[in-house]
Amino acid sequence: MRAHRHAPLALLATAIVLGCTNAGEGRVLSITATGKVAGTVYFDVDGSRTNNFGDTNLAGIGILLFTRGTRDTVARVISNGSGAVVLTDIPVGSYTVGVDPATVGAMFELVSTADTSFTLASGDSVSITVGISYPHKTVAQARALPAGRKIFVEGIALNARSTFSDTTVHLADTSGAIRATRVRSTPFFVTADSVRFLGTTSARDGQPTLDDVTPLVLFPEVFLPNLTVITTGVAASANAGRLDAALVQIDTATIGDTIAVADGMQLLVNDGTGSLEVLLDQAADPTFFPPNRAGASPPYPYVPGARFRIIGVLVPTGTAGVWRLKPRSSTDLITR
Repeated sequence: MRAHRHAPLALLATAIVLGCTNAGEGRVLSITATGKVAGTVYFDVDGSRTNNFGDTNLAGIGILLFTRGTRDTVARVISNGSGAVVLTDIPVGSYTVGVDPATVGAMFELVSTADTSFTLASGDSVSITVGISYPHKTVAQARALPAGRKIFVEGIALNARSTFSDTTVHLADTSGAIRATRVRSTPFFVTADSVRFLGTTSARDGQPTLDDVTPLVLFPEVFLPNLTVITTGVAASANAGRLDAALVQIDTATIGDTIAVADGMQLLVNDGTGSLEVLLDQAADPTFFPPNRAGASPPYPYVPGARFRIIGVLVPTGTAGVWRLKPRSSTDLITR
């Protein structure tokens, strides 16, 4: 008899639990808390990582929403002809913004966004701005890239475009130095300016370069990087290439011979550790001329036996493993 009395109680308890569970589930499913995400996709023309005047809106770029801290895609949208994106009915939660690489291509990257990480509450409308551009690289990274990659590199200009007759510019950051070739004449910049270069990775005389460069001045005449003091023997190999394009100093070098060349004078100097070619480019300084030039006023300083402290940039000669030093003006040569 006890079993018959207890059975209905057990069934009733089960029914109560199931009833509560079903009621709760019904209430959760009835809540549809969502928000909206909208914004613009643009091409960052100047590499500033901000949407400036001159930047253009981009169509056809896939924008992704990931659950924050994961790569789980919650939503995807393609920017329209005006670069606009709109994502509606997005569940409340915390998200990060990404770009579908299939719509960007290997030569471009996500360079800037506003509100890339946000929490969306019920009824919220969050605004995003997404920038796509060429990759930003350090000098060391640029030197390691294969030829043909269009990139931005920032650093200090070690010379002006007009310094040398071949218009090459040496650019340095904390990771190293690189030569920039075919640098555009505008905007104008001078030695020690902080600049951003947009160019294509290339090579000249066996060394990496940045070619076909569009410059942008960031800050005028900041401090030059510290000079690397080396011997003539080390300079002649650019320390086995590690100092290619760098600005260096030879403390005391004696001129052993001078040779007139098309664009100025070539000096052969030595501090006892090995011979080094120093090229005095007349474009760099009008005093860099052969001693027998008509109208030259004595005394001519660059003669065999003269000793100088010499500052300059290291440039490969075209012969494997051999570099020359190029002073940027007569002030780079101090009589010792």
